[in-house]
Amino acid sequence: EGASIRVYAQEDWNSGNHSVVQGVSFTDYRGGWQTPVFVETGRTYVIVFAKPGHFGPDTETIVL
Repeated sequence: EGASIRVYAQEDWNSGNHSVVQGVSFTDYRGGWQTPVFVETGRTYVIVFAKPGHFGPDTETIVL
């Protein structure tokens, strides 16, 4: 619970432009997303999960 989930366009993430976030959510008590993040289909995104002092940041690349 309480881990941050940040969604970046892959081109922004790869270029080091980490200030351009497509959306942010946090995990609930079950580990699910508290709120959805809506992004465009047909693109690649990097999802960054972190909870300071516990784990991360971990990344996962997804294609929609």
